[in-house]
Amino acid sequence: MLKEIFEEYKQLGITVIPITWVNGAPKSHGLWKDKDDFSLAQNHNGIMIRAEGNLGFIDCDIKNCDDKAIFDKWLNIVRSQNDSLLNKVFIESTRSGGYHVWFRYHKLPGKVNLASNAKGGEVFALYSGGVLGYTWPTEGYKCVTNSMSEIEQLTQNEYDLLISASAYFNEYHEEPNQEYQPVEYPQQYEEACLLFDRNITDDAFEQMLNDMTLYPVKDFRYNRRQKFTAYKRTGSTANYSAKVYFSSRKVLLFTTSLQPYPSWADKKNAEDRGWILTPTRIIYYKNGKDWIATMQEIQTIADSIGIDIVQQPVAQMQEQFDRMKFPYDIYPEVMQEYIKSHRIQHEYIAAFMLAAVTTAIGNTCYVEPLQGYKLRPSLYLAVVAFPGGGKSPAMKVAFDYLQRYDNEGFMEHKARLAAYNEELNSYEKNRKGTSKPSRPILSQTLINDATMETVINVLQFNQKGCCLVADELAGFMKRMSQYKDGDDSQKWLEMWDSSPVMQQRITTDERKIYDYTMSIAGGIQPGVINALAKGDNAVNGFYHRFLFAYPEPEAKLPFEAIEQPTHLRSDIDQIFSKLMVYRSNEMKDRYVLSEPAAALYKQWHDYKNLYYNRTHDENAKGIIAKYQAYCLRFALVLQCLDDLDNRTMVITQSAMDRAIRLTEYFLGNMLKSLKLLAPETPIDGLKAPYDKFYNELPAAFSTKTALEIGAKYKLKAEAVRLFLSRKKELFEKEGRGNYCKII
Repeated sequence: MLKEIFEEYKQLGITVIPITWVNGAPKSHGLWKDKDDFSLAQNHNGIMIRAEGNLGFIDCDIKNCDDKAIFDKWLNIVRSQNDSLLNKVFIESTRSGGYHVWFRYHKLPGKVNLASNAKGGEVFALYSGGVLGYTWPTEGYKCVTNSMSEIEQLTQNEYDLLISASAYFNEYHEEPNQEYQPVEYPQQYEEACLLFDRNITDDAFEQMLNDMTLYPVKDFRYNRRQKFTAYKRTGSTANYSAKVYFSSRKVLLFTTSLQPYPSWADKKNAEDRGWILTPTRIIYYKNGKDWIATMQEIQTIADSIGIDIVQQPVAQMQEQFDRMKFPYDIYPEVMQEYIKSHRIQHEYIAAFMLAAVTTAIGNTCYVEPLQGYKLRPSLYLAVVAFPGGGKSPAMKVAFDYLQRYDNEGFMEHKARLAAYNEELNSYEKNRKGTSKPSRPILSQTLINDATMETVINVLQFNQKGCCLVADELAGFMKRMSQYKDGDDSQKWLEMWDSSPVMQQRITTDERKIYDYTMSIAGGIQPGVINALAKGDNAVNGFYHRFLFAYPEPEAKLPFEAIEQPTHLRSDIDQIFSKLMVYRSNEMKDRYVLSEPAAALYKQWHDYKNLYYNRTHDENAKGIIAKYQAYCLRFALVLQCLDDLDNRTMVITQSAMDRAIRLTEYFLGNMLKSLKLLAPETPIDGLKAPYDKFYNELPAAFSTKTALEIGAKYKLKAEAVRLFLSRKKELFEKEGRGNYCKII
């Protein structure tokens, strides 16, 4: 029997894993996580199945429940709503007296707890997304109804019914309360949002639910512990679609069909409250995550029901958020989750991800904020971190899709090149009746060789956009300046805004590139960051074009294996795939600013102009001008992420709001970097840990005090003495062993 079932499941496309049970416990597992194909051996007497793709199962763990008839009650709920549904699933009993309900559905979220007992023990749970489950004919497992080969794809309503029937039996008290807020609102809007959530009337809240197509379930059977009101979406055959808590104004959705609102399927773990909807969040998702439109609608509703709230536009509140913290919410939620699923400092990945996304979009579109003023998506990025901080791994994570894309393109190019060489040999032998074959072109997105000659050569044939990725930007700068009479620096200045670039050599034909995009992304150590501002680059505006991600380094984590959810990488691949598909279009998409987006950008732009016009610092003027352009590029990139399935050609308020906050983040990091790039005083040029050591020294101190403070920063005694003696611009010696600070 085992052999027949094993082969049958393989033919069904199911990953089936043979195991050996001895005295009621599995002994032979194999490499469950790494292998895709398994063979059946004579000692195997059971199997496991990987619940992946559209295959999943609901596990009823009766041992965690006092009511041993709970599964029969579950069946009765499903049967009373849709009796034919049970013909489309495979039900088996388990070794512990519980049940598995196997089914297929096109959009499974991964493992999710659906119902727990009063103490939090799992009773009903959905298993999918690559998790493993024991199954019949393993010892102790029995078929109850149907078989694996008989299961059918469920409809949205059928899937919702299974989920809501399971969630009905939850006894764990995790209902949201009035005090707990499941989401951090933007600081400038927080007070208004909290007032709105707290004071909205029952009638207005009910109207919001009705607008979501949610209505009360009139005949729902409540038990004495349940404090919610059951609501069902229009047309649903499920037991209920949502739990609504009127006392605290919270909504928990148990259907995935009410897009774009998050539901239980988006719940990451038992502690996650991000899927709980408040009145503000309902309006936020309804408006496509556009905070400007959200606040406008909240103000309208508040005025109509007499709630007094006051809120200010985002452009006037720029200084209220922490500019030194990366604004992860600029990205789609799945991309945020992907970034934070790694054990590398997240800010490094987030910064490099911006470069990777910008490269994928490339020269497929442009934004025209004013007639004739066109901006393409490109950037120059430097991630600043100490050696071993994780810059290189973060870069590999962010550029993983593009690297694999290039690898596949290179293999295809090799095959085309081999065919070309054969055709060329044939042509050179007879040269009759045939034309000389054309050499195939290598399509690529990433460039690792930093010479200008290579870059221009690649861009001639890859005008849709490339990115030069440099593991160490200091090395890139060294190669760029290796020819004293070269003009590489000037060319990089021109390439920042896609200006035409001509390369002329006596030994080669002239080369000219135009209508292209080119980015730079790399890591650099704080100790050598001034390499970006050496020589002519100190005055020509070269480093003004760079974005700096310069976070405080986090402590290195202990070695630990982390299993990343299987759906995350495929979801990220899908995002990049949808961005890259536009590279096949001959025409570029033209984006314009919506009126609200243009008004918001004008507020921010003109606010920055106050600094530009007031300062006499050429550095400040150059940086402000470049970053005003970057803000528009960011808005275009973020809008393309919003428009994955259909480009709207319009920059929304939401994209502009996020672009402004992202620009402010890079401005904050630029100011931090400037102390090393263009130090105004000798103190600004101090490298870590000497900067902190200097700041802690008192105005007058002895060598003994300096040694004690230096030891705190792991500076050896000899290093401290050398520092005191050599930095004559910082210290004045006042007799034997005594010093004072000059500045």
